[in-house]
Amino acid sequence: MGELPFFRAHTALHPDHLWIWEKAVYVDENQRTWLPVTIEIESSLQVLMRQEDVPLGDPVCPSQLGPYLLPVMWQLYPGRRYRGSDSSFWRIVYHIEASDTEDMLLEQMPDPESCSSHLLPPPEPHTCRGDVPACVHLRGMGPTRLSLVFEPLDQLPPVVPAHT
Repeated sequence: MGELPFFRAHTALHPDHLWIWEKAVYVDENQRTWLPVTIEIESSLQVLMRQEDVPLGDPVCPSQLGPYLLPVMWQLYPGRRYRGSDSSFWRIVYHIEASDTEDMLLEQMPDPESCSSHLLPPPEPHTCRGDVPACVHLRGMGPTRLSLVFEPLDQLPPVVPAHT
């Protein structure tokens, strides 16, 4: 019976920095090129960075990129993560090198300042008094923290329906 080829994969060293060179091409501190493949699954954003040697054209200024989903620069942080130039954090899911291929999968971590990290469940109707912290998204402004004041229903003036 013939033997199957044996492939050995090992964990590679993470690049310290990745800078955008041109759209869809990043360069690390050792002048190696990385090609991103963006993966959007439900509410999660991942990017597969594949180290592949490609000829480099002229570098592009970030303002020339137009709207771009990924940060223009990544910096390695402690705890197996990167911080993007847009202040986002990305967890290193895996980083392996097998044969001549090196892949690193990054997953965007939830923003600790976003609403999901500090939203409270709605209060019970009978306890709905005083200040209640809330977070709302205002069109064009992003998350905004508010303090809502609730009064007991029996102390509110009656609602007068508008005439049409």
